[in-house]
Amino acid sequence: MEIKARETEEEFNSVLGRIGKIFYSKLGCGNARKYMIGLLGTSERKNGWQLSEYMGEGNPYKLQQFISKGSYSADDLRNEVRGMCQKT
Repeated sequence: MEIKARETEEEFNSVLGRIGKIFYSKLGCGNARKYMIGLLGTSERKNGWQLSEYMGEGNPYKLQQFISKGSYSADDLRNEVRGMCQKT
């Protein structure tokens, strides 16, 4: 099965559009986007330092801040992702 870059990007943007409303600010949504790209990226290990480097950050503090103190509803995010998984 061949995955085309354009289709993948469209699907990624669709997912981000669905979960973007859960984040209470544009900054939070942008950080979520960067975090997801880092998780899907080519970094061998997905720890804070390596994800941050992949995301173009000098240190993991911004990422850690987003994960631990970001303004979003974890319950709403979980429910949205569950809904997406059940439709496939």
